Amino acid sequence: WGQVMDGLFRVHCTKSKKKPSDAYVAVAYEGYWYYIDHRDRDTKATFALLLEVSRLELQSSESNAPLLTLPLGRYGQLRR
Repeated sequence: WGQVMDGLFRVHCTKSKKKPSDAYVAVAYEGYWYYIDHRDRDTKATFALLLEVSRLELQSSESNAPLLTLPLGRYGQLRR
């Protein structure tokens, strides 16, 4: 997976004692501020993707619709 994922989902988080002024997103935790710099495009894209996936997951769990599973592998094909 290392070769497949190389360069994808890069995340760089910065820590500071002071609240950052140039953060895309920041959270205070145990005396430090952890944040994503507003200029860090790779980390912002990964964070946005994770937000979207979690939003979709929350929407699907609120619904009472049945879960649809599609067999997409070799073992899911019908034999004739």
